[in-house]
Amino acid sequence: MDFVDNNDGDTAEFTPGFLGGDRVRFVGIDTAETGSGTLAAQATVYVHNLLNSASEIYIQRDPTTGIRETYGRYLGLVWADDVLVNYMIVRMGYSQNNYSDPDQNLVFNGVSLDQWFKNAESYAQENNLGMWA
Repeated sequence: MDFVDNNDGDTAEFTPGFLGGDRVRFVGIDTAETGSGTLAAQATVYVHNLLNSASEIYIQRDPTTGIRETYGRYLGLVWADDVLVNYMIVRMGYSQNNYSDPDQNLVFNGVSLDQWFKNAESYAQENNLGMWA
């Protein structure tokens, strides 16, 4: 998968197949809209830098949220060089944790993804990062 561009901190385009109306909306996060201030601009740049410098990107379908959201965009967990971008955005304080998987369908290193996202938000709060500054 190749990164094309991102217009904000929670949506990006990739080739092949994820362009325009078919771009990817990152699951579990909701960054501020472009043009709404410094935090939105920082989130956009952060995501761009992570994805643009990655040598390997893949998009994982989340079993809880489905394939597309109400605007028709694909929903995904976006990995860049084995780092979950969605998680990092929460950990850096660019978004609150909006991820929910009560059935704990995804587990990494013995920890549910649901708990990973909760830990990320706690880290951002404890370290006064992004929206928690």
